Amino acid sequence: MACTDKIVQIGCGEHIPHTLTSAYVDPDTHVTELGFVDVSEERLDAVAATCRALNAATGKQIQITTSSQAAEVLPGATVAVLAFAVGFPQLVLECYERADRYGIPIMEAETLGIGAGVQGWRHLKVAMPVLDQVQALCPNAWCVTSTNPIRHLTDYASRYAGIRKSMGLCHGAKATLRYIEKTLGMEWETLESTVIGANHLIWYLRLWDRRTGEDWYPQLREILQTRKLDGEMGRFLHSVFGYYPGNGPGHVPDGFGFFPRDRWEHFDIHRPVSTSNYDPFLEFTRRDATAESIVVDPAQAQQGNRRWVGYLRDIRDGKMEAEALLAILRENRLEDPVDQIFTPLFRPDTMYYTEALNLRNGSAVPNLPADAILEMPGVVNRTGAYPVALGPIPDALAELIRRQIVIQKLQVDAAVQGSKQLLLQSLLLDPLIKDAEAGIAFVEEELAAHPDVYPEFR
Repeated sequence: MACTDKIVQIGCGEHIPHTLTSAYVDPDTHVTELGFVDVSEERLDAVAATCRALNAATGKQIQITTSSQAAEVLPGATVAVLAFAVGFPQLVLECYERADRYGIPIMEAETLGIGAGVQGWRHLKVAMPVLDQVQALCPNAWCVTSTNPIRHLTDYASRYAGIRKSMGLCHGAKATLRYIEKTLGMEWETLESTVIGANHLIWYLRLWDRRTGEDWYPQLREILQTRKLDGEMGRFLHSVFGYYPGNGPGHVPDGFGFFPRDRWEHFDIHRPVSTSNYDPFLEFTRRDATAESIVVDPAQAQQGNRRWVGYLRDIRDGKMEAEALLAILRENRLEDPVDQIFTPLFRPDTMYYTEALNLRNGSAVPNLPADAILEMPGVVNRTGAYPVALGPIPDALAELIRRQIVIQKLQVDAAVQGSKQLLLQSLLLDPLIKDAEAGIAFVEEELAAHPDVYPEFR
């Protein structure tokens, strides 16, 4: 007998296509109920109307439940997805402006260092009670986090909520490979890899040609002698550490203290968030997006979760047919790396390998903490996700990753305990902080500007 599933999504944001694909497109899933939780009644109305239209178009009879309260929707869930954003992108843009005033070269403000702290505390305030409810109301459910900072929420789910089947999903490892292929004019999906790191600060331990198995690192090193790929930063870091970094110059610099603001242009470093909420790096996961079209005319690319919420509203308002959305979901399923990871959660028959999951380390990398949330290869199916043993990694990489692990764990502990002392410890460990007083003033101003979205720190 086929397993039946109930998916609950917290936040009607960027994970919408993966949830709808699993329910309406994937031939191997048997979703009988969808639940959506959001603070916006308008978005809940749009997603409910879309699901009713998809039911009619596919002949399915999936039950649809919506609520502003997770506890009303979670009972019986087999998969719970965290996919919400607090004040995005407005609060991120404010963070940029504030950091510039205090001389702190925050570039991303999302997953590394103090930028991850302020975003993490906003999202943990919402996520902590929800994750506790997941454990209480559907303890056997998969808990999947696509909300950034992924490590913070996945860490709380594992260490504090005690959720056994928990992981974070990110497309960055695949996006970097597709970026390299496109900029070199290589055939799509030529390259495969083994990665290790903290989300948005990953390193390619191995690179090979997936058709022949040939080690591709010698070729990469030869290429980097005469040209850069995703920026001068990647070439520079490879020359020093001997491994290529993933996630591009829009994410990695927050893990280092030696990319000052006045050197960003030289290293091709750029902030990934703007008033248009567009990150061109994401589009490299799509087969039909060329390097030239993205770099030259990024406004033509459809924009992240605004695209998907726009589809929902168009269907609700009669501006788009359900069949058109189904066609888009089918195409997206073939190319989006998150879909390729999400689908195996519904299958008990075999284990599926993927090169980048955000999981508890255990003993996979013995020279990093066992309870650390690492981005690394793993296998996954309905029973859980399990890291692939990599063995010890080079000391320099381990130390770079360990620093971000410690900062992130202190930030989570600070939110749980309401501890300003732990907050300050995480702040002063951040390599971006060169002036302790300026760093403290930055955080205090950030917390005071929006006291309603942050935990209370004493």
